[in-house]
Amino acid sequence: MNREDLNGVVVVARFNEFVTERLLEGAAAFCEREGLTPPTVLRVPGAWEIPLAVDRALATDRFDYAVALGAVIRGETYHFDVLSDEVTRALSEISRARARPIGMGVLTVENVDQAVVRAGDGSANKGWEATLAAVDLARLLRGIE
Repeated sequence: MNREDLNGVVVVARFNEFVTERLLEGAAAFCEREGLTPPTVLRVPGAWEIPLAVDRALATDRFDYAVALGAVIRGETYHFDVLSDEVTRALSEISRARARPIGMGVLTVENVDQAVVRAGDGSANKGWEATLAAVDLARLLRGIE
């Protein structure tokens, strides 16, 4: 199969692995459907560690896009709010600083049921959607350059 010349990296959190592995499956399925070179997969402990790994990967200039996959599920403390806000902010800043798209597939949900639904099959899978967004923007940027 003729693979498109776009190199991607997917950074996936191990915390809430029952969800994040399904998100990764969605990302991989999108790449397969599109005939993309399979992305490099980096695993990190949790959502907090995703931005640093994405930043370091993009700093190598080996990747045209990145996808961040994690699952932050609201608990009884303020931790959910801080984590969700900071991870989102950091990824946005990294994308602009590195001039590379980052697909945002870090779920921020109220409960496990919401997470499971968003990690379902097909194009409704948020891993699929995040990869689609990153690849679309990588293609657009390539056309501009």
